[in-house]
Amino acid sequence: MQKKQKNLLARVYASVFLSSICSGAGFVFMKNALDVFPTPWFIFWRFFISVLLLLPFLGRKIISAPRTTIVNGVIAGVLFFAATMIQSAGIAKVAAGKSAFINSLSVVLIPLIQSFISRKSPPPRVVVGCILCFIGMAALTGLRGSGISGGTGELMVLAGTCIFAFEMFFFKHAAKIGNPHQLSLVMFAVLSALSLPFALAAPLPESPSFSGVAGVLYAAVMMNICMVMVTNNALRYISPTSVSVISSTQAIYGAFFGFLLRGEIITFQFVLSGCAMFVGIMTVLSAQKARGTFDTNLKSKA
Repeated sequence: MQKKQKNLLARVYASVFLSSICSGAGFVFMKNALDVFPTPWFIFWRFFISVLLLLPFLGRKIISAPRTTIVNGVIAGVLFFAATMIQSAGIAKVAAGKSAFINSLSVVLIPLIQSFISRKSPPPRVVVGCILCFIGMAALTGLRGSGISGGTGELMVLAGTCIFAFEMFFFKHAAKIGNPHQLSLVMFAVLSALSLPFALAAPLPESPSFSGVAGVLYAAVMMNICMVMVTNNALRYISPTSVSVISSTQAIYGAFFGFLLRGEIITFQFVLSGCAMFVGIMTVLSAQKARGTFDTNLKSKA
């Protein structure tokens, strides 16, 4: 049984690690799409296409799904919609590498939320890690130059990250009593439905570029189906902190792909800010590992 659990744990970790690579590259593709499509249209097409692709596989199961699964999927969809709208609007104003780094702050936010829910003070190392991360983020939001919003876009990305952190906790609770794939499909359907009225009020490009269309398709397939659904499934077995720690590596891939595909400049201040955030993330990770808060749900699911 112990060997079986270790093999399951390795597969879950590997899936989340690979999804973080998709997510890191996704900030570049999302940036390309948002350069062409207004935010509401991007969100609508991203999730509507995902729903169309998943319906042949999950459509019948949704019809017979328990009512709690539908309700929880709707709630998760509303939270995800709010986070996506705010964060996508911020990403449109911020370089892809910066967006990825700010988004990695979820690894710090989740332990804080967990402490709030349990009504226990966070360990000193978690507090130190939070301070380092916010110092790094403050340095990032202070950057100026091409494609930089002067702080507004960065704060919008951060606000979306905060809502995503709450959504992850809610989804873990929902996945204990419902199928995560069915929950994800309901969530995607809610997102496309909620974004449609906003999209209809925004102009639709008459002849979108190839990079814009490719960005939408990448977000729909790689970020939704291959990243979001993998992460949601992983929450059945490991803690939100474990997922967020592994996913924090997307910051590195976001900066790399932003430099490679969009020619974004990686300045010394950017590297210094990223290092402060990375050290803060690793500090939180060490504190969580010392408290034994990883993989709390693995034994019951293996």
